[in-house]
Amino acid sequence: SGADQQLRPSAAGVLLFAIHPDAIFPQARIAANAYGGSERGEPLDRDDILDPLPKAVERAFQFLKRNMRHTTRIEGFSRVQIDEYPYEALREAVVNAVAHRDYDLGGSCIRMDKYADRIEISSPGLPPAPITMEKIVRLSYIPCSRNPNLARGLSFFERIEEQGDGLRRIISATERMGLRRPEFRFRDGHFVVIFLGPGEDIVKLKSQ
Repeated sequence: SGADQQLRPSAAGVLLFAIHPDAIFPQARIAANAYGGSERGEPLDRDDILDPLPKAVERAFQFLKRNMRHTTRIEGFSRVQIDEYPYEALREAVVNAVAHRDYDLGGSCIRMDKYADRIEISSPGLPPAPITMEKIVRLSYIPCSRNPNLARGLSFFERIEEQGDGLRRIISATERMGLRRPEFRFRDGHFVVIFLGPGEDIVKLKSQ
């Protein structure tokens, strides 16, 4: 009856709005590490991000931003800042990771690793069928989401566009800046996006 009905939050509601979503979903976290070299070691900076997803996206992005290199060059009469990676592509990759990961995998979290020569963002779970790695590499898939309610909720916070075209935007923003095309891989049950850094060619990159 109506008097006995209780409102219970959905999984998407908890992940989007709960103050501590990890109390119900311990796997809803982003483990962020920044290393000084090209392999794992003692991190120079780290963050364990347990916020509701809209805040988690922004906190993860700020972690990457503060741990990347920046330089300047003179163009005409102006000083222009050159960033190591395109902000738009990094934010898109973080959003994709939290929106499309498999939250049924209780023992896995999103990993975000910043190395001297690359950034790797690993999201638990493989893309839902019928999407395959071959289709992803060719960008010939029809977008679909494992968590459509999450994607819809994140769109309200302007953290994602529901068209599901995130990988294309990642590639476009990266190549437009003059970086190599990111790599997409399946690794140990995770979908991994790898941004390849510019090395000493950072001064040759285009400004954002």
